[in-house]
Amino acid sequence: MSRAQLMMETLEAGLSEISGRRVQVRSIRDKEFRKGTSFTIRRIDVQLGSGETLPVIFKDLNPLRQHQKARYVRRLELGPSRREIWMYQHVLPRLGLGTPELYGYRWDPKRGNLWLFIEDVGPHRLCYCLDLGFYEQAAAWAARFHASTAGRSNDPRLLRFDRTHYERVGEQLRAAFQERIPEHDLPFVDRTLATYDEFVQLVDGLPQGMIHGELFCKNILIRPDRAGDAIAVIDWETTAIGPQYVDLVSITSGRWTRSQRIAMRRAYFEALHSMADRPAVSAATDDADWNRFNQEVDLVAVLQAVRWLGFWVSGDPGEPKYASRVSRWIRELRLAMGEDVSS
Repeated sequence: MSRAQLMMETLEAGLSEISGRRVQVRSIRDKEFRKGTSFTIRRIDVQLGSGETLPVIFKDLNPLRQHQKARYVRRLELGPSRREIWMYQHVLPRLGLGTPELYGYRWDPKRGNLWLFIEDVGPHRLCYCLDLGFYEQAAAWAARFHASTAGRSNDPRLLRFDRTHYERVGEQLRAAFQERIPEHDLPFVDRTLATYDEFVQLVDGLPQGMIHGELFCKNILIRPDRAGDAIAVIDWETTAIGPQYVDLVSITSGRWTRSQRIAMRRAYFEALHSMADRPAVSAATDDADWNRFNQEVDLVAVLQAVRWLGFWVSGDPGEPKYASRVSRWIRELRLAMGEDVSS
């Protein structure tokens, strides 16, 4: 059987299961390659027996076929690919949070066919948008996702962002920072690492739950046909159990002002509390909750900045974006530590 025929068979099985009746796929046609961060992603048109044309995203999850740049930063293992399919199959459909619908998948490691077919929600990534309103929507989406998945903390498929994890990433930065951190930033990073272990001891006391793990704007799409509910989150290989504010910190990272970051935090805070269906509270209690929330988010921001700074400084200095990534996460670390970063 040809690759195209096998893809059609996979889609027929998946679409038939969704509809509860047999769905015939007559043909598939590549529309274009879509830029992916690690794996090959194609936009395809699926011609159905009914005459309808269904736009679909095809993602090749075989780690041996990752983009060359991705091989520098990702291990050749099946766990992330298996985790993403599991999320689309068993977790995301029940949440009703606008993630792309699963149309079909094939898990055949022996033949190297690890395929994911999902709804094509359009090409508009949040990272190409400067409208703060969409970032506030994304922050509120993260809060609803965290509230909706509360209690799913023991599944072995998920990564763990626990105290051991953050101890390990701290050691990764310590092992490389003397040789890899720009000289003028060394004193600051050294001071941060001197107190980092104190932050790590507080990790397990933070609000915990299921997290996307890398909820950066590149992994968030904007549905073009919606206004107030436009967020569609993709790329679920890094789903984990850990401090919930990891996702919020990821959304708010980048060249935002303090007031813009606070606006995103407020959107998350209000969405989370509305999901909790709290009884009426006094203004003083609300202020105390808000202040505690911001202190905890600041703590997670430090942990995450150390994580990503350690990750990138341990990479290949010859990689074209190496310097800019290191600079970005030093800046994020300074912001998280309360320094005024105006440039």
